Amino acid sequence: MTIQRNPLNLAKDAIRYRPRSKKSKPQGFPASARRLIAARSGGICEIADCPEAAVHMHHRRPRGLGGTSVPWVNRAANGLHICLEHHAFIESHRTLALVQGWLISQHMVEKQAADVPVLRRGRSVLLSDDGGVRPVGGDL
Repeated sequence: MTIQRNPLNLAKDAIRYRPRSKKSKPQGFPASARRLIAARSGGICEIADCPEAAVHMHHRRPRGLGGTSVPWVNRAANGLHICLEHHAFIESHRTLALVQGWLISQHMVEKQAADVPVLRRGRSVLLSDDGGVRPVGGDL
């Protein structure tokens, strides 16, 4: 004699024995950093003299698959507020992006984003974690 299982009981068993996923750390810029980056950009793309609206928060030092252990990766100095076209350009021209400071190599462990110059709107600048911009070699 076999025991017949009610389909509703099977559904309850599936829910009851479903493996629980581990809670992951939040990824991406926190709201405070996003506000600083957006205020710095004024809502306009930060690459070249692009007049387009900034719609992407770009990590200069990529987080990598599964996140990163670098503590400064989600700070404002590591972010650029850019348009869709420039984001695609950076991702498809990574060598040029590294030279311009739009990307920071994951192998560069001795420097933080605030120490790496970036070409922003035609000028070489340093970005700060408080949302500030300083020309390389001087004060703004």
